Parts: sequence; structure tokens; C-alpha cells
Amino acid sequence: MFLLSFWALAVIQCSTRSQSDRRQEQIKDDIAEDRDQLVKDLRSLRNDLDREIKLVNARLENASEDTKVRLQRARQSFIKQRDEVDQELDHIGNSTAKTFSNIKTSARKGFEDIREGFKKAGDDISDVFDKDKS
Repeated sequence: MFLLSFWALAVIQCSTRSQSDRRQEQIKDDIAEDRDQLVKDLRSLRNDLDREIKLVNARLENASEDTKVRLQRARQSFIKQRDEVDQELDHIGNSTAKTFSNIKTSARKGFEDIREGFKKAGDDISDVFDKDKS
């Protein structure tokens, strides 16, 4: 009877340990997935910013003086935003699974703020291009 009880207790402990291990693996997988998605989003935003900077640089050559001032301001805004994206990518790249949980929210908020700034600057640039064509 004692052996049967001991065996049952051992099976339950193994089962509990196994469930705990599976939960921890799932948490690690979720963190890795969150990290990968955030890095993907930030890299995509960085590529968009690079494209806009190149577009602005190309337009600067033939722009009127008034337009050049506005384009240079927009280019500086894009460069600043790209630097912020790079900082977020560095923070994520230097984080561990434990520290990523702490920075995930701020990194996501940073991404959203930069993306909104990028959209606004892009709208301003479109206005400049439209006025320059007239």
C-alpha cells in the first residue's frame, strides 16, 4: 500500500512538473513571438522612413527656396524618427526574455508615436509636393 501511494504521488508530481514546464515554454514562445512582431513592425517603419528621406532628398534638388525649407524640416523630422526607431530596436535587441516584458509596452507605445509622427510628416510632405507642382 505504501508503495502504491508513493508511486501515485510520484506520478502526480511528474505530471504537475510537466504542466509547469509546458506553461513556461508557452510563455517563452509568446514573448519571442511578441518580440519578433515588434521588431518586424519597427524595421518596416524604419524602411518607410528611409524611403521618405530619399524621396525628400531627391525633391530638394529642384525645389523652390520656400519648399526647400519645408522639405529640410521634414527630412530632419524623418531622421529624428528613424533614430528613435533605431533606439527602440537596440533596446529590444539588448533585452532578455525577462527584461523584454518590462520594455514591451514602452517600445510598442514608442512605435505607435513614431508611426503617427511619420504619417503627419508624410501628409505635410504631400502638401508641399502638391503645392510645388502648381
